[in-house]
Amino acid sequence: SVLNHCGNIDKITFFMEECKRMGIKVLGPDVNEGFGKFSVMPNGNIRFGMASIKGVGENVVNALVEERNANGIFKSVFDLSSRLDGKTMSKKSIEGLALSGALDSFENVTRSMFFVPDLTDGTTLVDRMIKYANQKNLGNDTSQVNLFGDENEIEIYEPQLPKVEPWTALEQLSREKEVVGFFISGHPLDPYKLIIDHKCNANCAQLKAGLEPFKNREVIFGGIITGVENRTSKTGNAFGKLIVEDYFGATELMLFGKDFIEYNKYMVQGLFVFVRAKVQERYNQPGSLEIKLNKIELLDEVKTNAFNLIKLKVKLDQVNDNLIYKLEAIINKNAGKSSVEFYVEDEEQHQNLKLFSKKNKIAIDNEFLLELDKLTELTYELS
Repeated sequence: SVLNHCGNIDKITFFMEECKRMGIKVLGPDVNEGFGKFSVMPNGNIRFGMASIKGVGENVVNALVEERNANGIFKSVFDLSSRLDGKTMSKKSIEGLALSGALDSFENVTRSMFFVPDLTDGTTLVDRMIKYANQKNLGNDTSQVNLFGDENEIEIYEPQLPKVEPWTALEQLSREKEVVGFFISGHPLDPYKLIIDHKCNANCAQLKAGLEPFKNREVIFGGIITGVENRTSKTGNAFGKLIVEDYFGATELMLFGKDFIEYNKYMVQGLFVFVRAKVQERYNQPGSLEIKLNKIELLDEVKTNAFNLIKLKVKLDQVNDNLIYKLEAIINKNAGKSSVEFYVEDEEQHQNLKLFSKKNKIAIDNEFLLELDKLTELTYELS
């Protein structure tokens, strides 16, 4: 209900992230399960509403759901196109459903098939779907006489799926955003989520909302460059603008003078950046705040040496054979290059004991931390 009535894309994005934090899955659209609006599935997951997909709309969704309810789920993309009226299910609506991921559940189908022509005959999957639907509907409307004089319908077989390379994850997400307005099936920043969660102290939505809470403080944040502008001032000096977007929203960075000379190499859409800056008063403008850049780095470079150590903290009365067994299994399963330190706290004696592992090194990544999170006796700190 909240997702259906929150109004704009920024709020939907915020509440989808809140769902993830709460452990509620928000799944992408699906022609065999979804409806026009956000809806709750029998397993408790939330399914994205198909009527919000660009190029699709309520009429297509209503016809699709009505046909599905009357005659069962769609068995393939060709079954889908042949069962829906050609005037309702246009080329544009098929492409919108494909880009949003609403056709992903069909076996062996990739989103690139709908747009990249097959080398053998130059047709896309959309072309084959429309042609098949036309042939199927024509065959159902007319009776044909075969060589033996019997009146039978001509049997029309489903075409083969085109053979094309699938899109990269980044391209797929980018095209998904074109028709939905935000990322559903994942986020381009997911490979850098550890850095965003543990190395940053602000996000783009907070910075856009107002700089006052960050006055005279260093802000550290990461994101994707989603917009760039090169400009020239009235005095003829070049300056630029970067739009950085993260999980929560987008904010602008202005590049003037030396900053423009030093950082204009980052004015490329699609770059993943890690930004350190200070929020301070503008020169000669008391009361007006700005984000003054200290450093921009590529997130890939930051990720390489982001975490060298994990500190695992546990209270003495929580230490038992079961915890040690589980922890040992997790560490052995995630061997890597980062060091491990243990901090055991004895609350009765008011003592802390620091231990470290000489032989065990670990790989600190999302999967490892998710497993650690299941051990409620432990807390951890990355550095």
